[in-house]
Amino acid sequence: MIGQYLLVFPQNVKAFGFSASTTVADANVAAEVSVRTNAPLVSLTMPDMTGTADNNRNPLYAVGRTAHAQVSMIHLLPQSSLWQGATLLGEIAWNRRLSITKNAAALDPNTTRDATAIRVVFEPQYFQVLDGVDISVPIGLGYTIDGRSGAVGAFGPEHGGDFSVGVKGDFMKVWRFSFGLTHYFGSAGPIAAGGIQTFKQIYRDRDFLSFAATRTF
Repeated sequence: MIGQYLLVFPQNVKAFGFSASTTVADANVAAEVSVRTNAPLVSLTMPDMTGTADNNRNPLYAVGRTAHAQVSMIHLLPQSSLWQGATLLGEIAWNRRLSITKNAAALDPNTTRDATAIRVVFEPQYFQVLDGVDISVPIGLGYTIDGRSGAVGAFGPEHGGDFSVGVKGDFMKVWRFSFGLTHYFGSAGPIAAGGIQTFKQIYRDRDFLSFAATRTF
C-alpha cells in the first residue's frame, strides 16, 4: 500500500450572520448575510509527510475568513391565459474569501476571491386536466455567473450550470408522479488536473431522465 487518503470534517468553524424576510408586492423576499471564521478554503490535496496533521490546530488545507450573502424570492403569479396558477422561485448567492489565516500555500491557485451564482425555478400549474388530475411543469435553471469559488467547494462550474424541465402531477391527491429531464452545460473537463481544480463542468456528459411515482395510504 502506497498510503492512505483521508477526508476530514473541519472543526471549530464559527459563523456570524443575520437573515430577514419580508413581502415586496406579491412576492416573499428573504436575505441572509454571514461571515465565517476558521473556515476551510478550497485547497490543494496535500501529503502529510510528518504524520502530525490533524483536523483542528494543524490542518493541511488552507483556512481563513469568508463572507456569504444570498437573496431569494417566492412569487405566486396570478392566473393568465397561459396557466391557471404559477410559482416563480429565484435565488442569487455570492461568497468572498476575506483572508487566509493558515496554510496560504495550500490554497488552490485556480480559485478567485469572489463567486456568484443564481438558480431560478418557474412552475406553471394546470388543474383538472383530466378528471381528478392536476399537473405542473417545473422549469429550472442554475448558472454560475462569475468566479471560481475559493470559499465554498463545489459552488459551481465557471460559466456553467444545469437546465431542467419536467412534468409533475397527482391523481385525487393520492397518486403522485413526476418525469424530468436534466441537461448540464458549460465547458467540459475533469474535476482536477495536476492537483488543481479546473472548475469545468464535470457532468457535461451526464444528462439524465428521471421518473417517480408515489401513493399515499
